Amino acid sequence: MPTAGPNDMPTSEGQSTMYRITTENSDGEYSDQDLLSLVNYFEVSRAELKNRVDSLLAQPILKAKQVDTQAPKLFEGKQIILLNVLKDNRILDEYIKNYGNSRTLKLYSQGDPITLPIASTLRLLANNSTIHSFSEPWLSAKFSFRDYTNPLNYGLIADRTGARGVILSVQAFVIRHLLLKNLLSPNKHRSISVSIEARNEALVDAITEILCQAGERRGATVSVPYAGDECFSNYGVHYTLRLLANNSTIHSFSEPWLSAKFSFRDYTNPLNYGLVADRTGARGLILSVQAFVIRHLLLKNLLSPNKHRSISVSIEARNEALVDAITEILWQAGERRGATVSVPYAGDECFSNYGVHYVPDGITERLHMFEFVDIAKLRTFIIKCLPYFMKENGVIVFLYSLMLSRTLKKLIDDLDHTRLLGDRDESTIQMVTLALTGRALHYFHNGVIDVDSDGNLMEHPQYGVKDRCSVGFIYWSKHEDDGFYHKQETGSMLRTPKVPVWLVCLNRRYGIMFSTNINLLNNWIYENYFQLHIYTGLKKQEEPCLLSIDTREQYPASIYGNFFEDTDQFTPDFIQLLQTRWAGCKIENADEVLHDLMTYF
Repeated sequence: MPTAGPNDMPTSEGQSTMYRITTENSDGEYSDQDLLSLVNYFEVSRAELKNRVDSLLAQPILKAKQVDTQAPKLFEGKQIILLNVLKDNRILDEYIKNYGNSRTLKLYSQGDPITLPIASTLRLLANNSTIHSFSEPWLSAKFSFRDYTNPLNYGLIADRTGARGVILSVQAFVIRHLLLKNLLSPNKHRSISVSIEARNEALVDAITEILCQAGERRGATVSVPYAGDECFSNYGVHYTLRLLANNSTIHSFSEPWLSAKFSFRDYTNPLNYGLVADRTGARGLILSVQAFVIRHLLLKNLLSPNKHRSISVSIEARNEALVDAITEILWQAGERRGATVSVPYAGDECFSNYGVHYVPDGITERLHMFEFVDIAKLRTFIIKCLPYFMKENGVIVFLYSLMLSRTLKKLIDDLDHTRLLGDRDESTIQMVTLALTGRALHYFHNGVIDVDSDGNLMEHPQYGVKDRCSVGFIYWSKHEDDGFYHKQETGSMLRTPKVPVWLVCLNRRYGIMFSTNINLLNNWIYENYFQLHIYTGLKKQEEPCLLSIDTREQYPASIYGNFFEDTDQFTPDFIQLLQTRWAGCKIENADEVLHDLMTYF
C-alpha cells in the first residue's frame, strides 16, 4: 500500500498538488488497491486515519491506471463462454479476479465500468427515482427454466409479479429460436420438451437478438453486475447529498446559502457570544448551532450578566464553545457512536463525469469525508477544520457533515419523501430537529405513537423525540398552512431540555431563548419568577433583550388586550409562544418590551 511520509509535504506546481508516493511495485505502476486506499476515505482503516489525517488535507492528483489492451475480452470467442456464465457466476468472478476489478475492468471493447450519470439515468427511467429502487419481486426475478422433467420444460417461469411481462417477452423469442431450429415438435403424448443445451442456447439467441434489435442492429451493450467493489461510491454520496438537501441535482443552493457561515459578532458588541444570523434560509440552522454554543457557555459558567445586564465572553471561549457545539451535534447525529466530517478542498474535483442530470455547485463535488469513532479525536479534527465552517459555504459544509453523520440511509427514512430545504429556501423543521435531536423529525411528541385515537394500529408509526434533549424547541405559528405542526403538542423531551436553552420558531422565524440560571429547570420553584434572554442573530439587535416571566398566577389573555388591540380577547403571538411552555404566564412591563421584541423577529 502507498504511504505518504511525514516529510512528504505537498508541492505546488501551478495549480497542481501532488504527493510523493512510494509503492512496492517494481514497475512503478500504482495498483488499483493503492489508488483506492489513498482517495477513498470511507475505506481507509481507522488506524491509518489516525496517523495520516494531516497528510490527507491536501488533495492528490492521481495517475490513472492504464488498461491492458492485450487482456482477453469476456465476450470474445464462442457463445459457449456466455453459456458457462449462465450456469456458474464463478467464471465471471474468476475472470475479474485475474484481469482487474470492477472499477477498471474492460468487459467488452470500448467499454468502461458504469458511471454515476448512467446509473442515475437508468434508475430515473426505470423507477422515476434515484432514492427508491426496485421492489422485492423485481429484485428476485430471473430467467429460470422449468424442471427438465416437466412437459413444458422449454418455458421460463413467470410468476404473477411486475416482471412477468419482461420474462414472457423473452420467452417469446426463446420459442421463436426453438421453432427456427425445428425443436418444438410434439411427441406422441402431445407434449413438447427440449434438451437443456437447446433451451439454454435458445435463451442466448433470444437475449442476443433482443439487445441487437434495441441497438438498431448496429451494436449492443451488456451490463454484468459484480459482487465486489461498487463502480462508484463517493459519486453516489455526493449525488444523494444534493438530492436530500435540495431534491435536485440540477439546482443547487441559493446565493444566501452559499455565503452563509458561522461568524460571531464583533468582540466589542455586548452580544459578542452570538453568531450572526441574517434573515435568510440558513437562519434556522445557524441558530440551532447557536443554541448549543450557549449551552456550552452555560455549562462553563461563562454567561453571567454584568451590572449593565449585558453578557460578553472572550474570543477563545466563544470559539471553543463553537467547536464543542459542532462536535456534540455531529456526535449526536451519529447516535453517539461515530461522526463524519466533510471538508471541501480548493483543488481538483473528486469526480468530473457529471452527466446531464448533475450540475456542479463548486462545493459538493469537492467534498472529502473523514469518519471518526472517538469523540476526542473528532473534536481535535473540528478544531483544525474550524476555518472551513467560519468562512463562506461554512453552513453548507456543516449541513453535509450533519447529513453524513446521520448516514444517508437513515436520513432517507427520516425524511420520508420530504427534503431539508423548504419551498422558500428556508430551514425546514426536519433540518432543525436533525440538528437539535440527531434525527430529522416530523413530530414533536415523546416516543413513538403507533395506534390512532380509536385504538387501531397505524400503518405508519409517528416517530417523536426519544430522549431528553440537550437544548429545547418551542413552536407556534399563526399561518394556516403550518397547521400540521401547529396542531401538535410539543412533548416534554423538547419543552424541558437539560439546560434552559430553547430554539423558538414563531411564525416561521427563529430565535433563541435562554436563562443564565442553569438550574432553572431542576426545581419548579425557580420557574415561578425568572428572567429569559432573547437572541435572534439579526444585526438590528444591538442590545440585550431581557424578559421577566411571572407564572405564579394563571393570567387571562385579556390583560394584553387594551394595549395591542381594541378587542379584549387578543393575545400577542410571543405570549402564545411562551404559554405553550408556561401556561398562563405573564411578561412584566409587556407594553414596553413586546414591540421592540417583535422587531427582532
